[in-house]
Amino acid sequence: MPTNEVPAVARALRLMETLAAAPHGLAAGELEQVDDGSRSGMYALLSTLRSREWLVQDDQGRYLVGPAIRRLVPDADDDEATAVDAFHAVVDGDDQDETVILAVPDVDGPRVVARVLADRVVHASFRVGDHLAPTSAPAMVLDAELDPTLDEVRAAGLAVASDDDVVEVAAPVCRDDHHPDAVVGIAIPRQRATPAVLEATRHHARAVAADMSRRLGASTWRPWGAETTPIGAARELRGSEVHDLMTGRLGAQLACLTDSGTPHVVPLWFEYDGDHVWLAASPGSSWARYVADGAPVSLTIEE
Repeated sequence: MPTNEVPAVARALRLMETLAAAPHGLAAGELEQVDDGSRSGMYALLSTLRSREWLVQDDQGRYLVGPAIRRLVPDADDDEATAVDAFHAVVDGDDQDETVILAVPDVDGPRVVARVLADRVVHASFRVGDHLAPTSAPAMVLDAELDPTLDEVRAAGLAVASDDDVVEVAAPVCRDDHHPDAVVGIAIPRQRATPAVLEATRHHARAVAADMSRRLGASTWRPWGAETTPIGAARELRGSEVHDLMTGRLGAQLACLTDSGTPHVVPLWFEYDGDHVWLAASPGSSWARYVADGAPVSLTIEE
């Protein structure tokens, strides 16, 4: 390293350059392979970059370049092609249970600009260039801002519509955090549209739309200013979701109290064996002594 470089800045830039070359993002464990410092130091750099929106994390905990990058180039091209690129960066590479589309406003109704067909024999089919009906879920999303009859769409952060053949779920893409300028739609053949499938599809539509919004410059995802998030209403996690969260190579935040009673929080790596969470303390770690002495403790696993 040149003698006039600031080590912490050089490490942060190396992490950013690595992520800029990884459109699907990287897990913290993968970033360790390019970082030449301590694990705790890298985690602190990632946390700082994320707090300033230079980085974001997706639903699997992968780090991605964040919207702060776009603010360096205020005249960046936010055209249709950029949205299509973001759509494919989010959706490609994963087997889709149902057909996923991206649509944008058009004078003849929402126009399909990208699609990924379901990997099933029977699936909903769309062509790029198709215009969608005014009663479709994507049309409802794009009309919700000005149509007072669509209050439920704004409150839910998505739209659901159905006919004799398919059930559609659509969620808004909001470059500016709040106002939809594109929409992600998922179409399910009616015979597969069970309540459980619809719940999972709502989650998936929100997650794709939120991830796309962040990639296109949004700092949050709150369509129409609603208090919505990519995971919807709070609920208890199911067994498989707990397993995915605990084994997804995410970091943990351990909080305890010092001898004086003040909070002490430290980022840590952990292992989960299905029943227990294992934390390893470095020699001399103060948190290990506080915990051993009986200090109250909590552990947060953060997506």
